[in-house]
Amino acid sequence: MADRRGVRRRGRSAAVYTPVALLLIVFVSAFGVSVFFRVTAIIVSGASRYTPEEIIGKSGLAVGDNLIFVDGSTAARRLGQLPYVSEVRITRRLPDTVEVIITEAVPFAVIRADGKDWLIDMSGRVLEQTDERGRAEYIMVRGIAPISPEPGSVVEVAPESGTRLYYMTELLRAISDKGIQGDIDDIDMSNISGITFLYKGVTVEMGSGEEAAYKIEKMIGAEAEARRSGGAVGKIDVSKDGHTNVWENVK
Repeated sequence: MADRRGVRRRGRSAAVYTPVALLLIVFVSAFGVSVFFRVTAIIVSGASRYTPEEIIGKSGLAVGDNLIFVDGSTAARRLGQLPYVSEVRITRRLPDTVEVIITEAVPFAVIRADGKDWLIDMSGRVLEQTDERGRAEYIMVRGIAPISPEPGSVVEVAPESGTRLYYMTELLRAISDKGIQGDIDDIDMSNISGITFLYKGVTVEMGSGEEAAYKIEKMIGAEAEARRSGGAVGKIDVSKDGHTNVWENVK
């Protein structure tokens, strides 16, 4: 009987002490997390248009934050509001460092709205208002009518112009992929079935914006072949499926 009573007492003691022990472990763990893993350094990389202080201030991150509970998603969303920040990655480095990795938007083209010129990147993100210098340095895109351009936001157009905007970004990406942005100018999107632009001073008739990458590749090949043949190229037509026409300048 005594052994049975001893077993029962030990059982009751275990039942009492087990929750207390668990609470103690939780308390010690929480205390350790709160005391240790404090952020002592915030490193910013990839930013050239903004200072580290500007990036950190906009992110909401601060020295003294708990590394474990750093809210990277909120910080990235805040930083994405900066016009030239196109992508943000935030990483934690134990025991005490946060790194903010910025990918900046690159000016690529110029669009006009209400008599003002705006720089955009190849995805259509509005960067800032520009002037004559910007118009000379980047590709001028005509025939797009942005609605109240806002730096940091993608170009917004009327619903009926959505296809036009899509074709523009696809064309800009194709030009970027081939690295020929310095040879392109004066893209006219007024007629989405008859898009035209200048390539090395030569008029290119693209037709619609469908298969932009394919048409750009055909254009480059046709122009290079005509030059090798000694011709003075005046116009290139890549609007027809599978066919490329090249016209020489006639004196």
